[in-house]
Amino acid sequence: MTGDIHPYYTCMLAIPMAILSSHAVETLWVNRAKAWHRRGVALVTLVYLLITSGILTWFEGWLPWAGFTAKTLALGASAILGLWLGSYRPRPIAAAYVLAGSSLVLVPFLFILESISTPQQGSFPISGPVPAYESWHRRDAEQLRLNEQAKYSQARGEPVVREIALRLESTPLETRWAAATTGSQNAALYQLATGRPVMSIGGFSTSDIFPLIGDFKEFVQDHEITYYIHQPGILEWANASENTREVVSWIESNFEYEEIGGVRVYDMRRLSP
Repeated sequence: MTGDIHPYYTCMLAIPMAILSSHAVETLWVNRAKAWHRRGVALVTLVYLLITSGILTWFEGWLPWAGFTAKTLALGASAILGLWLGSYRPRPIAAAYVLAGSSLVLVPFLFILESISTPQQGSFPISGPVPAYESWHRRDAEQLRLNEQAKYSQARGEPVVREIALRLESTPLETRWAAATTGSQNAALYQLATGRPVMSIGGFSTSDIFPLIGDFKEFVQDHEITYYIHQPGILEWANASENTREVVSWIESNFEYEEIGGVRVYDMRRLSP
């Protein structure tokens, strides 16, 4: 991936991991009377303890009680299951299994609460709390939690303005593109909000040479684009192609705009005086 990591791809692992985990839990629980199964649970719990401890070093200061509790539960369960040499005792063993299971799910559960309690948009969601060490994850997570949407949206798409969305919905159905805007993130959000086609000028991050300036002028001349939604944030943040900047400059120089919700909307059917 040439250094460009996309953590959200790991969500594809969620379903198979859930299936395998459920199968493992059932197998280990049904066979809890067997000593070697109990030793297996103890080993898995200790391995998890090491992994969790390593992950939590990136989140120093975040809910210190959570890490302490998970470690205490894991060590207690592992000690009981790994060192139990007497005859099988259903209640203590069952209790140790519950402790082991609680240690496994505590920190992931708290990460989930952190994630779902923070509104996000776009195709690049961030999971968990704010890391303690400087990174792109820390920067974006802090911006989200401080509600600095202006900065965050440069990489995730600008928020949809409802009044603009209503304009797009009112365009004739035969129109090829209800609007055009810069970047696929911005275009996708308006497409999803309105169900109308929105052109992405410059592709995913405005660096693609599409559409060519000459082709774009023909689209406008043929009345195939109704509005242009000006989103300057991504042009400042991304490495936009010269073609993308030329298209945007041509629109700004030749068409009238109206500011709606702080966003300029150019009517591609009206030339500026």
